[in-house]
Amino acid sequence: MINDQTSKDPVAILFLVEPDENGYPSVSREEIWCTSAGGDKFIIDNIPFYARDVSMGDEISTEIRDGERWFKKVAKLSRNTTVRVFARKSEIAPMLVPTLQSFGGMIEKMEGSPLIAVSLPASADIEGVMDYLDRESNAGSIGFEESSVRYR
Repeated sequence: MINDQTSKDPVAILFLVEPDENGYPSVSREEIWCTSAGGDKFIIDNIPFYARDVSMGDEISTEIRDGERWFKKVAKLSRNTTVRVFARKSEIAPMLVPTLQSFGGMIEKMEGSPLIAVSLPASADIEGVMDYLDRESNAGSIGFEESSVRYR
């Protein structure tokens, strides 16, 4: 059921998630908190874990389907890049969050999951974080993917 929200109240918007050729992720949709921008437009207010090609700060348009509010399209891109990271080696896991934050990224960690969602604003040390991620990935310590690239 859709509730009318004030512009200050967060609204959960549903995003379709399509698994890759390996069946990852095992979810078909993701709820992402957004704030109203008026009408059917909303601003993404947290970091997507599974939805692709969207970032925190994007303005999106939505539609109502079966009584639920769904993402329709990006109306205005933010300058934030979304990256997802997970530790392949347990000894690096405790260092991942503070290291990623040290480059100027905002972090969200999913409870009970090794997955870390990272939002990199234009002011972040993008070159530094990408060098770090490449280096650690090549060493087999982490896995990562760029979900929504805005720094190029």
